[in-house]
Amino acid sequence: MERFAAELRDLQSAAGRPSLRRLEALLDSPHQHFSRSTVHEKLTGKSMAEEAFVKAFVEACVAHASSKGIALPGHLADVQWWIQRQLHMIQEMDADRRRDRSVTLDAELRQRAEARRPLANQINVRPISEWDPVLLGVHHAIEVDASTTGSRSIALPAYLRRRHDAALGERLAHVDASVLIVVTGTACTGKTRACYEAIRVHLAERDLYVPTDGIGLLEMAEQISASPGPVVWLDELDTFLDGATGPAVATTLLQLMNLSTHPVVMIGSMRSEHWAKLTAEPAYVIGSDHEQGNRSPHPSDNLDVHRQARTVLRRARRISIGDELTADEMRRIPADARWHAAAQGAGERRLVIQTLSGGPLMVDRYENPTDAAGRYARALLTGAMVTRRLGFRSLPTASALRAFAEGYLDPQDRVRLPGRWWDTALRHATAPLYGIRALTPLPEETGQGNRVGYRLADYLDQHGARISLPLAMSHRLWDELCDCTSASDDLGRLAWQAQRFYLYRYATILARRAADAGVTSAMLLLYENLQRIGRDHEADGWLRRAADLGDSYAQYLRAEDARRTGDMASAHELMAAAADAGEPLAIRRLYGQLIDEAPSQALAWLRRGAEAGDVIAMWWLVQNLLERDDHSDVRKWLTRISASNVSGVIKAVEHDLWRRGHDAVAEQWRLEQVRVGDPTMTMLFFERHRQASRVEYAVRKAKELAEEGSPSAMLQHAWYLRSQANAAQDGFGSWRWRRRATREQAHANLHAQSVAWLQRAATAGNQDARYALVQRLWNEDRAEAERWLFRGAEDGGYDFLHWMDEVYEAEGRHDELMTWLRARAAEGDLVAMRHLGSKMYTDEHNPDGLTWMLRAYLGGDIGTTLFLFPKLSAEQRHDLERYGLEPDAQLAGQWQ
Repeated sequence: MERFAAELRDLQSAAGRPSLRRLEALLDSPHQHFSRSTVHEKLTGKSMAEEAFVKAFVEACVAHASSKGIALPGHLADVQWWIQRQLHMIQEMDADRRRDRSVTLDAELRQRAEARRPLANQINVRPISEWDPVLLGVHHAIEVDASTTGSRSIALPAYLRRRHDAALGERLAHVDASVLIVVTGTACTGKTRACYEAIRVHLAERDLYVPTDGIGLLEMAEQISASPGPVVWLDELDTFLDGATGPAVATTLLQLMNLSTHPVVMIGSMRSEHWAKLTAEPAYVIGSDHEQGNRSPHPSDNLDVHRQARTVLRRARRISIGDELTADEMRRIPADARWHAAAQGAGERRLVIQTLSGGPLMVDRYENPTDAAGRYARALLTGAMVTRRLGFRSLPTASALRAFAEGYLDPQDRVRLPGRWWDTALRHATAPLYGIRALTPLPEETGQGNRVGYRLADYLDQHGARISLPLAMSHRLWDELCDCTSASDDLGRLAWQAQRFYLYRYATILARRAADAGVTSAMLLLYENLQRIGRDHEADGWLRRAADLGDSYAQYLRAEDARRTGDMASAHELMAAAADAGEPLAIRRLYGQLIDEAPSQALAWLRRGAEAGDVIAMWWLVQNLLERDDHSDVRKWLTRISASNVSGVIKAVEHDLWRRGHDAVAEQWRLEQVRVGDPTMTMLFFERHRQASRVEYAVRKAKELAEEGSPSAMLQHAWYLRSQANAAQDGFGSWRWRRRATREQAHANLHAQSVAWLQRAATAGNQDARYALVQRLWNEDRAEAERWLFRGAEDGGYDFLHWMDEVYEAEGRHDELMTWLRARAAEGDLVAMRHLGSKMYTDEHNPDGLTWMLRAYLGGDIGTTLFLFPKLSAEQRHDLERYGLEPDAQLAGQWQ
């Protein structure tokens, strides 16, 4: 970069040495502006000279030379020659970065290693029996007042064995092969403590390896492989798999799982929502357009950033922990004052473990502040929650927390805000409540020395992920994130979140910094954005860089581009490289190309894609096996398809089996999945049996599963009872010859039973059951029907809002509906924002409706585009698609 900058300075000299002021004037245009400081930085090599700058700078130098009567040599005045020189510089930088990337990541992640766990100056390998569980991440319990306990309780409370402990014990009692065990559940349910107690009981004398982060695990991998009977501790496993080192960590875990010389036990935990995020299929998984090689207009739909993590987790042994204690567990609670206090405060839902960890107490303190200090602290914690959701995982400093919080202060506090309000807020947020802190200050080593960062309590982090928060409505928030974020992982995550909310300007700023650190997903984001604004040459440069660094999706895109331009040799080479790296789209493409001329080779690729976790490859493999009448692995692949939880694929595969005449295979698969409570397969199971006139069997099975607690089975059983009630009322079937009074009594009884099952399913959160209740009770019990109508609407059901809209408008209750929508929108309900904006803009011709829809979109409601885009002019849609939005929900202007 310095050498190229020197070449630009040589051009400046040859052109007559135009001053920085003169260059600033010559470079200025309606579409871009380069300040003197920017020009100086690029000419001195302090920042990279992008293609747009190089082109403008060369043209400015040529213009200045012409005004001075200076004839520049041919190549110096040739813009394309300079662009090629700039591309050569990028290629050289890429080569250097590939050599140094591991060192760069190592230095960066080491700076953050101690922030996640207080393990400073500890030896990270020792026998399990010598480890302090608190250093492994086990939460402290609440402290009860000394007057009731006799002393201040510091030691961990006695352990209560629960159902999941038996499952863990079975896995660890006889370890004869390497295994990855992942305990999942919501925050503060005892996941880490369960892992610790399991290895303490069954593997106490083995060596426990405790890497602090992904780099630490990569460094330990060779030592782990050579050690006899090692145990690897992976608390908060999602932090290892979700980041720049995630693919390398996933590869290492797979290698350890395949180790045959001696078994390696890897045990970790993660929250259930993180498991769902890391194992979710990408948006394009069943897209026919992608199978033809077309790209989605929204780049986040194109990138499968968790492919390697998904492959690892699908091979792991997952053990789930429930939120509530059972009645038997409640009876066995240890005789400890802290357990007793937690049981008393847990409420009807028996959230005893969470209460023991102080979670509900912190949430109550957050949601119900009693004074100004509490409200200031709530703003501080809200800012921390929001930035965590956006992808900022580093420990924020006090100044960053202040900047994050300013957009979340109550309006009443903004009027007379004390000068040092954030000090008050920080003291309140870090003050212990029964010994538990909402924000915990932790020392953190950085390249500039030590500093103090603040870790948000897990339970509050989870609470922030569940409630409606305005995620992207503050310029100050995004400006501060751009200023204070240095970790490449955070930069990459924030860039994609900004992209998701159409904040293209911020996305590009963050992505450039992440890409400079070697994050290939950020390079792909830049590729998409620069293509969008017509800078194809620069976009292709970023795509090449990502492909050269080994990104399989970038290689796939380059292969598709080469194929479209007729360069078949390059296309095949790139496609093979992408497929060899495990890219599902490339594997599918190769399968399609080879199936006729080299079927065995095509099937080998397909099996490889299926082994890597691609559900479409699994589906196609099942088809091939059944066509060859080879049933050996069919059950295995069908079970893995079900485990993917991609309902669209599950339905398509089941229908495909049924259509092709493989009903025996499909029936066995359906029954297996019904037994484990799969809602999609439960519905299909009953539908197929009804179609085949096996109603009695389906009814009996539905009732059994409903009584076991399956909400989807409850719904199925309620529908059956409803059909019987209608038959009794109308005198159909076996009711034809019954007396009228008997039929009426039977109708009333069956109807009441149906409603009771619907209420049980609705109480369990089943939105279909809630909607059925509204329909069933609307003319019978309007108050109860409206109660479920509001419950469904408050939980984000757009069908419920549509019902409310039609009924309230028909009954002349427009103002009542709008008041409710405004109240819900003000609380952060994104669906209410969308509906409110649509009604204001369409029914009332109020331009503020557009702002509400944009706010809903910025808050994360992607579905708003269906209502928003038709209301924009062609010019507005063009600007939105090219330049995006600003955080204040206004259309962005042109940016470079």
